Amino acid sequence: MDTKKTIETIKSCLIVVLSLSAVLLLYFFWENLSLKNLRWEWNSGKEQVAVPVEKPGIPQVILPAEVQIHLADELYTVILPEDYDVWQLGSSALAKFSKGEGSGAEEISEEKYREVMSDRSLQIKFNYAVPFEGFCRQFSVSYSRYGSIRNMTVLAYSDATPESLFVHDGANDRYYRLVGPAAETAVFAQVLDAVEQDGTYSPYYPASSYLGVNNSEAVLPVFLERTLTRVTSVRNLAGEERDEASDVLARTFFGDNLDFVRRLEDSNGTITYMYDYGQRVLTVDKLGVALYKEELAEATATTGFYGSLDAAIDFVANHGGWYPKCEELRLEERGLTPFLWSGREIQSGNRNGWRFSFGYRRGNEVFYNDAGAAIVVEVFDGQITYYHRNVFDSILVRGMVSSLWEAKDSANTIAQNTDWIYETLLAEGVFTEEEESDQKTTGPHLLTDEQRFDRIGEAVQRVQEGYILSSGKAQAERCWVIQIKGVLFFFELFSGEPMGYTVVGR
Repeated sequence: MDTKKTIETIKSCLIVVLSLSAVLLLYFFWENLSLKNLRWEWNSGKEQVAVPVEKPGIPQVILPAEVQIHLADELYTVILPEDYDVWQLGSSALAKFSKGEGSGAEEISEEKYREVMSDRSLQIKFNYAVPFEGFCRQFSVSYSRYGSIRNMTVLAYSDATPESLFVHDGANDRYYRLVGPAAETAVFAQVLDAVEQDGTYSPYYPASSYLGVNNSEAVLPVFLERTLTRVTSVRNLAGEERDEASDVLARTFFGDNLDFVRRLEDSNGTITYMYDYGQRVLTVDKLGVALYKEELAEATATTGFYGSLDAAIDFVANHGGWYPKCEELRLEERGLTPFLWSGREIQSGNRNGWRFSFGYRRGNEVFYNDAGAAIVVEVFDGQITYYHRNVFDSILVRGMVSSLWEAKDSANTIAQNTDWIYETLLAEGVFTEEEESDQKTTGPHLLTDEQRFDRIGEAVQRVQEGYILSSGKAQAERCWVIQIKGVLFFFELFSGEPMGYTVVGR
């Protein structure tokens, strides 16, 4: 009897063990886990040490596009936020200013704002509308004093009113005067003094007078000299070890075990990883551009601009990383800094989300790509549904390889490319045939060169220099970047020849 009972007990134990094994195996298959992802109950007392992931914070990626400085009469210059530490000093000054005695805000007219900015002044300009309440939390600004302000696209200072700062909400076309202690705005005046005393700035003049057009707020560089610097980039997703590198990236999405992820490669060299009948898909093309898409799940909690931005930063950090390597020869070493190029609200069905586009800077030099932003992330309620990654893995700066060259005048660059710019804006829907026809009964394609030039000149938003990384090319080239209604046009810096275009935030 005892022997029979023992056998039955052993059978029962085996059935239990087999059942548990089957459940665990199914769990691994469907959730795509590996043993090292699983923390066993009897081992839970041991602390698991996570590998630290290097990533920027929200204040580090919220960087202005430029700082426009008005020195005297029609003389301007433009610097980047890293120059003279203007953004770091300015955001810190705003925080102190907001906590000072008598601080508050009042709405003013556009005319009053323009009048104040006609004095010696500076305007810190963003490419997108920064939600102001969350910005104040991130940068230690007392929002309770400024509760009427919804967004910020410009933070400005003028010598005309040292007890004031100014905010332009471009999304709602409203202007605000912030009142506070004049002592806290002294850093802005000091930056203006430093730029003037330095004397190395490039002169800019208003597009309205330089191009001879009306209703333009842009300023354009008149004279610029630069050296030819050889900059090359490397993408390991497009190199000799592309297959292995792609698998490494895929594991960050699907786990270490890729046995249950379909891996396909088409005739064009694009590698596709597909999980759960297409619920999650990753593609890597032959140029090293990665694209991840995930089906939208049920709504959980609304995360807003800053919660969504935080989720996007975390996601990129864990799926490819933020910081490419930067090697330099014969130059002071400076790393590459990611920054938020644009952030806008989007919709999918009846759901609202955010689309963030990121770029890279090296010191005061901006890197662009004719295929769009380096990184694009779409976030719905904390879930990443779209991730586009076109990032070089390393960059090598070989130093100066020539003497100073004079850049092509930006106004002449626009003039010699008027037809291409105009037709591109029509093709992208920035200019519509209906709007253009309203101006001339002969229709948009029959406008004279002069009329097209005027239309473009009035629409110019910004002119900057930078480096462009073209698809499939290792060499980065100096270029003019002319922004018109959200479209970035790239031109060779010294010849003015077109090098492509892209749309901000696409």
